[in-house]
Amino acid sequence: MHRSGTSAVARILNIMGAYFGPEEMSLGANVENPKGFWERRDIRNINDAVLNSQGADWSHISNFNLDELTEEAKTEFELAAKPIVQELNKNSPWMLKEPRICLLYPLWQSLVDSALCIHVQRCPLEVALSLKSRNGYSLSLGVALWEKYNLLAFEYSKKSPRVLLSHQYLMTEPIAAVKQLYGDLKAFNCDDLREPSESEIESFIDPNLYRNKGDDDAVKAILNKEQLHLRDLIESGEIMNLDKLPPLSLSAAATLETFDILQDEKKKLATKVLNDAKDLEMKCLRLQKKYNKLQNESNKTILKLESLIESAQEAAIKLTRSRRWKLGNLLSLKTTQEDGSIPYAPLSNVFRRYDNFKKKNSKNH
Repeated sequence: MHRSGTSAVARILNIMGAYFGPEEMSLGANVENPKGFWERRDIRNINDAVLNSQGADWSHISNFNLDELTEEAKTEFELAAKPIVQELNKNSPWMLKEPRICLLYPLWQSLVDSALCIHVQRCPLEVALSLKSRNGYSLSLGVALWEKYNLLAFEYSKKSPRVLLSHQYLMTEPIAAVKQLYGDLKAFNCDDLREPSESEIESFIDPNLYRNKGDDDAVKAILNKEQLHLRDLIESGEIMNLDKLPPLSLSAAATLETFDILQDEKKKLATKVLNDAKDLEMKCLRLQKKYNKLQNESNKTILKLESLIESAQEAAIKLTRSRRWKLGNLLSLKTTQEDGSIPYAPLSNVFRRYDNFKKKNSKNH
């Protein structure tokens, strides 16, 4: 299960000599896991693809059912996972750590000749508090995820050799816990592993990273009766000997289903907002094109008007400099002054008086 301390266990196994894989495949470290996740990117991508084939993801699992996986999804999984397992087998002993395997273990088991499972038990409230810190999930959702992941993990691993390790024990008594883990693995003939030195263990296991601790009173306040029973079964180790595991509690099933419904609605709303934003962007682009077209036409019209005005001004200048204009205007000026009107008559009047003057003079000659 996510946030259960499996990264620390994976690193301990690596120190013991278990092959992890090419360094470039590692998800690395961040604030969530300062010492590293010890997960492979390719494994996560394969698991996500399987979950996504049913519209699920790691926390969106209310309707996920491995038995309903399509043949196409199974084939795609095998094509992607088989080469990885073959590469791991060349570097035996090896280890694989990825929380989604809790949901998909039968698929991976089908590709491995002999798999040994290590279940890391952590207080469900601590898991929920860590998920709340990382993902903002409610405590009830975090505990519901813990319940379903653990029920499936223990159910699927029934026929495999398996070991149970307490996260609290590992973080508070790391040397003793690692010694116990090594002894359990040796009992299953994992002879190619070595026991880490105390200095190796202390250099990696940092008790200060044991965060989000939950006290018993808070656990009882958050967990339902079935979840408390499941916690007790795991802590005591009794779950390792049960032929039939308890079903998922009704409240956990309802919590997971409600979360999935809300997530689906959020996705639909997000899709609608995105589509509306795209439509608005297209409308803006169309309006911008129309505006640019009108702006270009307007600029062309303005240029034409400016050209016409300039031509008119040039024609007016030429006209006022002509002999016909000067004589016609002089005659018009003389006549209009005698009539008491304004000195300059309209242009048509100027030309008319000039033409009359010209005709009169031609008769005299």
